Amino acid sequence: MITRQSIRWGSIARDYWMSVLIMIGYTAAVVVLAKQGISLAIPIAIPALLGTAISILLGFRTNSAYDRWWEARKIWGAIVNDSRTLARQVLTFLEVSDDAASPQKEMIYRQIAWCHALRHSLRGEEPFADLEGLLSEDEIEALRPLDNRPNAILHTQTVRLAEAHRRGLVDRLLLLPIEGTLKRFSDHMGQCERIKTTVFPTQYSNFLHWIIWLFFLLLPASLAPHLGCLALPVAFVVSLGFLVIESIGRAMENPFENAATDTPMTAICRTIEINLRQQLGETEVPEKLEPVNGVLM
Repeated sequence: MITRQSIRWGSIARDYWMSVLIMIGYTAAVVVLAKQGISLAIPIAIPALLGTAISILLGFRTNSAYDRWWEARKIWGAIVNDSRTLARQVLTFLEVSDDAASPQKEMIYRQIAWCHALRHSLRGEEPFADLEGLLSEDEIEALRPLDNRPNAILHTQTVRLAEAHRRGLVDRLLLLPIEGTLKRFSDHMGQCERIKTTVFPTQYSNFLHWIIWLFFLLLPASLAPHLGCLALPVAFVVSLGFLVIESIGRAMENPFENAATDTPMTAICRTIEINLRQQLGETEVPEKLEPVNGVLM
């Protein structure tokens, strides 16, 4: 997630340098030809109408992409809240056993592991480096061949909760709210997977992209006879603005791709881990992640 307020023109130049060169070269050639009396004489109304259509399409596309990004952020905000709720329920409702391994600590650590596993699953990464110290070696090995590791961790949580009930560590009436919280985690996971696997219509995106380039090809030819050299900066700024807005929509429509515009799942998982460890009474907790170069991952 981008946290900086200012625009970094260097990053824009780095990301769009090829488009910038094409725009400047083409517009300059059109202006020079117009100065020599060679002009396509395209009516200004044509790019004006096309630009209006592009503005409407871009607005719809950007809003749709933002809705996907904002939904992802709300889901992970709910995961933070429900993780704190689960820790509070486990510490309050689940009695401490006589065993050396505390079932309270085991379930809270497994919840932290679930958050890390879901983050890595959405980004297509291996989670095992972050699971060490949170799950037992046997549990980690059992996860390796599985396709949906977060779901397997949730299943283990429910199994352990049922075992605790059979051992008399949690009353049946108190068991139900904990199971309700675990169900919400399954819902959150399914919502994230829906966003991840539902592809934004590529035909719409590609069609809009080519319309923007058609607009750029027509605009300098219609402006050059009237503005002369001023057609170069005007056509460049307007066309580049459309391209940048379009690329912002492309970036935001996929909030789980480990890009700068993504939902900051790494930072959110670290916040959850800090909160849950402190709820356990631990004093040695990881440090909170801060933005690096204006980007929080």
